[in-house]
Parts: sequence; C-alpha cells; structure tokens
Amino acid sequence: MARLGASGAAAAVILDGETLRATGYGTRGGNSTRAVNRNTVFRIGSVTKMMTAAVVMQQVELGRIDLDAPITDYIPEFEVGGRWPAELMTVRHALTHTTGFPDTINGFLDAGDTALSRWASLQGDIELHAPPGSFWNYSNPNFMLAGLVAERAAGVPYRDLFKESLWEPAGMQSTTFDPDEVVAGGNYAVGFYHDDETNRDYDLWPRDNDIWAAGPAGMAF
Repeated sequence: MARLGASGAAAAVILDGETLRATGYGTRGGNSTRAVNRNTVFRIGSVTKMMTAAVVMQQVELGRIDLDAPITDYIPEFEVGGRWPAELMTVRHALTHTTGFPDTINGFLDAGDTALSRWASLQGDIELHAPPGSFWNYSNPNFMLAGLVAERAAGVPYRDLFKESLWEPAGMQSTTFDPDEVVAGGNYAVGFYHDDETNRDYDLWPRDNDIWAAGPAGMAF
C-alpha cells in the first residue's frame, strides 16, 4: 500500500477451497475514514477479462461457439479497414490478444444493452497492426469482441449473461457491472489515478468511466 500510494486494500488466503483468512487494510479512499473489510467492493479492471474468457468457454462447451471461427460469424456487421479484413480474426485470436486490433475504443460512451453492438458496428476505420495470428499486442477491444461473441451465441445481453452463467453459480453475489448496485450497497472502495500531464491524483468513483461497451474488457466490480 505504501509503495503504490494506496489508502486501502483487501486480501484473502484460500487453500484447497477453504478461506483461511480474508480481511481489509486501511480506508476506502476518496478521503473516507471508513475501513476496508472483507466485503468491500472494488473495481477489478482487467481481471474482468478472465471472466469473459470463462463465459466464452462455457458457450464453446455448449457447442455455440467455435474458437477458430471468424468473429464475423457471430458479429456479421463488424468490419475493419486496412489490408486485413475482419473475417481473418477468430475468437481464439481475440482471447489471446493476437487479432492485431489497436488498443483503442475511440471514446465510445453509449450506454445500454445495445452499446457493445453499436461499438462493434463502428470500427470500419480501424486498421489492424498486422495479420491476425501473427502479432501479439494487449488490446481491450479483443475482450470487448469476445464478450459480444458470447452475448450473440447465448442470446443474452452480456451483463445478464455474466451474472446468470458465471457469477451467481460461483456464489459471487457482490460481483456486478452496475455502479448503481455498488453505490447502493454502501461498502465500496474509491479508486484513484495519477495524471502525468498535470501531476495530480484524481479519485475514481464507481459511476466514473462507466463504459458499457468496454464491460467485458474491464468494467466489473
């Protein structure tokens, strides 16, 4: 916490499925004096990606997704510009960061269950860095696309799909994409980020940066 300048943290030690210790340290951030405890909800960022991969693999097991099929089989309106068409990008490429898609979402801030689909339909000006399968680059859009593939395969909006097929069966009752749920619960951490240009730290509240399209890439709590 001292090294990162963090006001608080939570930690758990689990061995063979048994929780040996789960506790909080420090305070919840945002000038709060309230202590972090084992139930404090944090924004988990790109840890969401492993959950997206799990949801995709559930659909693979159900026979609804072929990892080596083009992404466009599931998102036919998805197009990119440049030399390499979207048809060359497979679901496996998306899950392994090898589509060649740049790490940008173009400041897309639409909300609602159709936001991810609308984002996918507006990528025609994006040019891939390299032919899919030939180049590794970390890119949030890979998991946005993977989440949309799972949504299309299941026929359920991704926010509902994650809850119904993954979080609830795993007993993850506090896990959500909805910042209003987090705020209503009252026990949440306030994040912060450092702006190098202004050399200032800024608080990041649950409702800040609520980017629906980016949900599968890193917006869970």
